[in-house]
Amino acid sequence: MNALWTKHRSKPDFAQTVERRQHKVQPTPQNPFSPSAFYPTPVVYLNKTPFISSATSHPTAGKEVKSRENCEQMPGVTSSLNHDPATSMYQRYWKNLRRTAVIMIDEPNLSYVNTLTQSMIENVSKVIVGKPDALELAIIGLLCEGHLLIEDIPGVGKTMLARSLARTLGCSFKRIQFTPDMLPGDIIGVNIYHKAAGKYVFQPGPIMAQIVLIDEVNRAAPKAQAALLEAMEERQVTVDSVSYRLPSPFIVLATENRIGGRGTFPLPNSQLDRFFLRIQLGYPQPQDEVMVIKNQQFHHPIKDLGQRVTTGDLFKAQEEIKKIYVSPAVERYITGIVDQTRHHPDIFLGGSPRASMALYRAGQARAAIRGRSFTLPDDVKALIYPALGHRILLSPRAHLRKRSVEQILEEILENLPVSGEAGTDQPARRKSPLRLLKRLPEGNPR
Repeated sequence: MNALWTKHRSKPDFAQTVERRQHKVQPTPQNPFSPSAFYPTPVVYLNKTPFISSATSHPTAGKEVKSRENCEQMPGVTSSLNHDPATSMYQRYWKNLRRTAVIMIDEPNLSYVNTLTQSMIENVSKVIVGKPDALELAIIGLLCEGHLLIEDIPGVGKTMLARSLARTLGCSFKRIQFTPDMLPGDIIGVNIYHKAAGKYVFQPGPIMAQIVLIDEVNRAAPKAQAALLEAMEERQVTVDSVSYRLPSPFIVLATENRIGGRGTFPLPNSQLDRFFLRIQLGYPQPQDEVMVIKNQQFHHPIKDLGQRVTTGDLFKAQEEIKKIYVSPAVERYITGIVDQTRHHPDIFLGGSPRASMALYRAGQARAAIRGRSFTLPDDVKALIYPALGHRILLSPRAHLRKRSVEQILEEILENLPVSGEAGTDQPARRKSPLRLLKRLPEGNPR
C-alpha cells in the first residue's frame, strides 16, 4: 500500500484502512523485483487534486473527474460503482473517498480468453499430439493476428497444424502450394478481359481468404515471394494500380523445410521480419508417436475436426488481449533486449521495431492465456526465441565460432537485468555486498 501514496508526505486517515487486492506472485530469481512493479495502478482524484498518476500513458490520465457521470462519459474509463462489490477491487475506493472517482483501464475478460484458447487447443490436440508449447505459440499468433512461420523437418505435422487451426476457426481457407515456376499473378490474382462486359475484370487469387496456408514457402522464386510483402504488412494487394483489401482477419500460415536446399530459395529478411512468430515442432516423444499411429489407423482425425470458434469470437478475444497491462519496466526490458541485438558483436543484423512490437503483443497474449491481466518479464523471456530467432542474422565471426542464435539470445538475457520499478525511468541499482556489510553493527558474528 505504500506505493499508492508515495507522492504525498501526509496520508489521509482512511489510507491506513484501504487495502488493495493484488495478484499473489512471489519474486523468483528470474524476477527479483517486487511483483507490484508490474501491476496497473488506478488514478485517484480527491478535490481535483491527483494523488497518484502512474498510468500517465492512458488518454484519461490527468483529467479532472468530479462525479460518477463524468467518469462514465470518458472513453476507456470504468466507474467503481459499475462493479460488484464482491468481485471488484476498486469498490472500496468509492466507499472511502465518497465523492472521488477512480480511473482505470478496462479490465480484460480473462475467463472468456481462457475458455476460447482452451477450446482451440483441445480441438487441435486431436491432430497434433504432444506439442502443447507449439500449440500455445500458434494460438498466441492468432490472438494477435500475426503471421506464423512453421519451420521444421519434413513429416512432423507442419501442414496439419495449419489445416487444424483453419478448421478450428471456421474462417475462409485457401491453400497455396509454392513451386519454382509460380508467378505473382498466381497468388494475388490478375485482370482478365471479359468479352460480354467489354472490360477487364479482376479475378482474385487464393490470397483472398482469411486463413491462407502457404506450403513450402521457400520453393517459390523471389519474384513470387515478393507478392506476399504487401499482403502480409498492409492487408491489401495491388493489381494494375488498383488496391484490393483483404478480408479480416487475415493470417498467413507458412511452412518451410530446413532440410533439403535443392530447388529452394532463401526467404529475404524483409519477408522473414513480417512473420510474427516462428514455430518449430520437432520429433514427437515415443508415447506420443504411438498415439499418432493409433489415431490414424482407420482414417485421419482431421476429417472429424469441427469448428470451435467463430470470427466474432476471435475478434472479441483480440480486443481483450489489447487490454492487458504492460508496465514501464517491462516495456524498457523489451526495448533493451532488442537494442542489445543491434549492438552484439556476433550479430550482423539485429531486431527491428517490428520485433519489439511482436514481443510486446505476444507477451500480452501469453499473460492472458495464463489468467493474468498484466505482463511479466517471464513472458518476454519465454517468447524471445520464437519472436526474434528468425529476424536475426549472425555475423561471419559467429559462424566461424559455430554459435547459434539461441545461444546469443540466452547470453543477452543473462547480461540484461530487468529494469527498475514501475514509475521510475532509471534502472534499478543492485546494492553492493560491501555496502551492506558496512551497515552491520559492530560485534556482529557475520
